[in-house]
Amino acid sequence: NLPLSRDALARARIVLVVDSTFKPVMLKDYLHVDVVLLTMPHSTITQMAEVIQVLYTTTQEQMQKFSNITPPTLVIFCNFFDHLACNEQLSKLAKASRNNLDPLSEIASSYVSAMEAATRSLYGALRINSAFVLPPGLSAWPARKRDLALLTIKTASARDLHLEVITATMRIDANSLRPCELSYPAVIADISKYCQTWFEGNSALTVCDATCFDFGMEAAQETFGLDGKAILREPSWHERKAMIGNIWFEKTKTQDEDNPRVPQFPIHLNE
Repeated sequence: NLPLSRDALARARIVLVVDSTFKPVMLKDYLHVDVVLLTMPHSTITQMAEVIQVLYTTTQEQMQKFSNITPPTLVIFCNFFDHLACNEQLSKLAKASRNNLDPLSEIASSYVSAMEAATRSLYGALRINSAFVLPPGLSAWPARKRDLALLTIKTASARDLHLEVITATMRIDANSLRPCELSYPAVIADISKYCQTWFEGNSALTVCDATCFDFGMEAAQETFGLDGKAILREPSWHERKAMIGNIWFEKTKTQDEDNPRVPQFPIHLNE
């Protein structure tokens, strides 16, 4: 079951579809009310596009019942590693070398073909524009995955498509290559800035891109060291809500377990 109500579908101006880069359960207070965030872990770009098309393609009877549901103007896809994994392409990276880039070229070409198909299907059926962004933290990715991403960007550009790099310098987990939850506002704020640059009309995603970006980048820096190892644990729901609701992050020497408004999360306190 998708976590989307009829009202959410009806008011959607922009839909952001994300793979397992984001956790399914997250705070979204900093998003505009007409921005819908849909998480689809372990899916391909094609599957994501199909879900969007099904959600907004209605029969005549449904149109009479839900006449206020109209397609969004823009759908943003953030799906790289999950798409490759589902298509069993990550294993091909091991075959690539400096003298043999054919595996990377094959993977990049296949990914861009999926981008083309999704763009064509959504615009052809519903006149929805599509945008594609890479997961955050590109500078911290292993060299081979980073090379693949850059090659994919070039391949997309050659086919008149755009694959955007976002929050490339953000600190992420060295093992999972995923950001911490408190840094999500920075990721979405950077996507928002990209959309406002490339698309006409109102393409803002957050209530304040600058504040969300600064907060998220600071949270990432506090959570992970330069080596990508966690310094702080992930906060609880109440602690996250206290911080994101006030857009702040403060370090203290001790943690008051009864006061979530004084957040500090050293791992040893949670062991």
